[in-house]
Formats: sequence, C-alpha cells, structure tokens
Amino acid sequence: MPEVEAKFLVRNPLQLDQLFELIRGAGYAIEPDLDETFVDHYYDTPNWALLRAGWAYRCRDRDGEHTIGLKAFTLGEGPVQVREEVEQHVLIAHTRSSELPSGPVRDRLAALVNGAQPDELFSIRNQRLHCTVVAHNAAARIELAIDQSHVEAEDIAKKKAPGVLDFTELELELKQGRREPLDLLVKILTTEADLLPARMSKFERGLQAAGLAAPPDAAKDAPPGPDEPLIRVAYYHLRKQFELLRFQQPRAWEGLDPDGVHQMRVATRRLRAALRVFREVLPERTRMRFNEAFRWLGDALGAVRDLDVYRDDLVHYMAAIPPNDAQSLLPYHHYLLRETQKARRKLIAALDSKRCARLMERFGRFIERGPSRTALRRFRMRVGNVVASDVDDRLKTVLKHGRRVREHLSAEGLHALRSRCKRLRYTLEFFADLCPKVLRDAIDATTRLQDLLGTHQDASVATSRLRTYASTVSVRAHHRGLLLSLGQLIHSQEQYATEERQRFHDEWRKFKKDVSRKKLRAALQDLEDNHERR
Repeated sequence: MPEVEAKFLVRNPLQLDQLFELIRGAGYAIEPDLDETFVDHYYDTPNWALLRAGWAYRCRDRDGEHTIGLKAFTLGEGPVQVREEVEQHVLIAHTRSSELPSGPVRDRLAALVNGAQPDELFSIRNQRLHCTVVAHNAAARIELAIDQSHVEAEDIAKKKAPGVLDFTELELELKQGRREPLDLLVKILTTEADLLPARMSKFERGLQAAGLAAPPDAAKDAPPGPDEPLIRVAYYHLRKQFELLRFQQPRAWEGLDPDGVHQMRVATRRLRAALRVFREVLPERTRMRFNEAFRWLGDALGAVRDLDVYRDDLVHYMAAIPPNDAQSLLPYHHYLLRETQKARRKLIAALDSKRCARLMERFGRFIERGPSRTALRRFRMRVGNVVASDVDDRLKTVLKHGRRVREHLSAEGLHALRSRCKRLRYTLEFFADLCPKVLRDAIDATTRLQDLLGTHQDASVATSRLRTYASTVSVRAHHRGLLLSLGQLIHSQEQYATEERQRFHDEWRKFKKDVSRKKLRAALQDLEDNHERR
C-alpha cells in the first residue's frame, strides 16, 4: 500500500530537545519515544531486474525477527513523498521467491525476478529513535523516526566509491488521519530547523556507497556509426551527458559523497563541450542559451568542488606533519569548512531555483524532440567527413600553445593549456567509437597531461587562497603558531607546483610522441575514404 512520508537529512548535530520543543510549540503532542537497532540487507538479481522495475528489495533483521519488503525507491522533488511498499514477516531470512512463504512480497517478487536468484548488494545498520506525533484534536498520527545510518558495502564496484557512508535521516510517516497536519509539520521543520529535504532513498545512498548502477541498455545506447548524419551524433552525446547530469543531481544536492558534486560538474562541462563541438549542426540561439545556463550551473558546482579538494588536501597534509603543527592549522581548517558551508548553501539555492528547474525542463524537451526533419535535410554531413578536421584543429591548437608554454612556463600559461587539453579530450571522446584504438590512446595521453596541469593549477589556487587567508590573521603572539604553519603550508604548495612544472617537460615530450597528428589523420582519413567508396 502507498506510504505518505517526508524525509530530511540532518546536516548539523540535532538537539532533540530543541526539535521536540519546536514541534510542541506548533500545537502537536509527542507520545513517548523508543530506541531500536536493526540492519537492512538489500538485494537484486545479476541483471538488475528489480532496480530496472523501480523496486528496492530488502530483508530487515531486528534481533532475529525478519521482515522482507519491496519498496519503490525513487524520490520526487518535494519533501512529502507517496511511495508504494509491500512487506511480509518471515521466520527465516530467505530472499529467493521460491523459498518464501505465501504472501504479497513473494507474489510480487516472483513476477519481477522470473526465477533469478537475488544477491546481496550492501547492508545498512540503523540506530533509530522514534515516537508518535499527534496533531491537534487527533486529526492525524504521525510517526517521527530519526535514523543514524551506516552503509557498508563489501564489494566496491568503482575505485572512487567510498564503500561506507554515514548519515542521519529524519522521517515523518502519516500513520492515521488527514494529510494536512503532516504537510504543515513539514513546512514548519523546513523553515525553522536546519534540515535538508532528502532527494535520495536509503537504497540509492547504498548504491552510491558501493559504486553500483545498472549497466546501460546496449541496444538503446549504441552510439551512431560513421555513416550517420553528424546531427544524430550531436543529439546522442547531448542526451547521454544530460542523463548523467540528472542522475548525479540528487547526489550533489545531498552532498554525502563529494563525488556527486564532482560528477555533476563534469557532466555540465561535457554538455557545454558538446554544444561547442557540434555547433555547426545545432540552432545557434538555442545553443548559446543552453551554454550560458550550464555555465551558471557549473560555476555553482565548481565553488563547492574546489573547496572539497582544498579541504581534502589539507586533511592529508595535517595527517603527515607533527601533531602540534597540525593543531595550529585548525583555524584554517575551520575557515575552509565555513566557506564550504556557504558554497553549499548557494549550490542548494541554485539547484532549488526556478532557473534550474526551467533549464532541466527545457533542455529535456529539446533532447526529447531530437533533430527536426528540416535540420536533417540541411545538415547532411556525415561523421566521417568532419571528424578528422575537428580533431586535427583541436590537436593543432594544443601543440601550438604547448610550444609557447615550454618557452615561458607560467601558471597562467599552464592553466590555459589545460583548458585546451580538456577541449581536445572531450572532442576525442565524442568520436572514440569510430577508431577505438587510435583515439583511446590519444585520450589516455591527453588525460595524463591534463591531470598534471590540473594538480599544478590546484596547488597554485590553493597557494593564492592561503595567502589571502594569512593576510587576515593579525600578527599577535597567540597567532604565531598559525602564521608559521600557514607559511610552511604555502611553501609546501609552492614546492609542489614547482615539481609539477619540472615534470611538465617530460610529460609534454610523452604527449607529443603518443598523440601523433600524422597517425590520427591517417586513421580518421580512412573513415572518410571508406564513406566515399560507399
């Protein structure tokens, strides 16, 4: 049956007395609370039959008492959700439909998995405090639960996945009565308490911790071939990056794993790159409007991402120096935390804005419509006819700028070269399926050079931020330790940037050797020749 519930992430340590005082002050009564601990084990089949059907399958263990359940896991935009759920008590924690006793979960599960054996994906340990909130005149009874949750995945699918994830979630579930008192309580908590409306379910956070996702549909997501019109390739890549952006949006919103912001930022960059690479076959005014909108969104994401990188580098640096020196840097660490919180509030406001909603809706409709018949007739150029010149132009620009940078190494020149490498890499990736071996080798070489330039840029910007912060610290005796530690950290960042500049010469030689214009032109020219022969 459907559940009517609201979920919030608790961003700061929550004083329960203050929360309960707020609820009572709004005219609600609170019945005695209860503590319990339980573990949820989540399952799916090897072909992701349940996830693809929109269901999360779990077995809940409360000190040997087992409940199996299927629940729709996708959350909508607003804090109040209506989701379908079926549950069934079992004596033994079986998860295979053929071994389950008769009941609603068995019946639904059997139809979904078609005899396949579900495997465990991850587990979530929850320490729950819950009580009942009663609206005025008993118009509604609402269960309030505060879960301190710990996700643990034994098998991590992606190298950068955290493997574990900790969060605190507040849930309000309408158990009896009208929905209006629940909506009012949600409004009060949203405005008066430091709570963030959840955009992901526990199941989705578990997938995030484990780095798990259903593989794409090979038939649906097959890239266009070299004989396809270029405009179809353009829409293919725009659609692919937009789907990634939408997938990462709730992860960026919640911010439990910094990689969510990073991956959403990457998707905005790739969307802008696709709008630039395929500019000849896209409507100019539409392209410019979307490019500017995604630039705005990328700036909001970038502010948070950069601070995440600075904080992570600082934590590693503090762990490697003597404890007394690390202690002296705590004020700077707290400063970065405050700046991160400010940037996150701005990001949340951007993601929650009408401007972002319009962007997502309009770009979604633009992609869904696809190229018009007029556009298909007008832009008849095939992929094989244009890719060689596009790739060659990008590579020529990188080589030309790289030669100038080698003669006069500067932070500005290296940063500009990094931007040109990024554009080359994105262009190569958009056409990588045409000549997999040659283009993949070029992508790998470009990525290595881009990574070096990126670490140099991070060190340079971190040094600038450190100097700005140090200039605000007064020269007093009790600040001496902080100033000395900041000076050492600035020296460390400058030394790191110097080492990266020294490494640049070797990496540049490798890049020129591995990314040959002649070899790329020859391989891509074959595409044109093959197309002409057809």
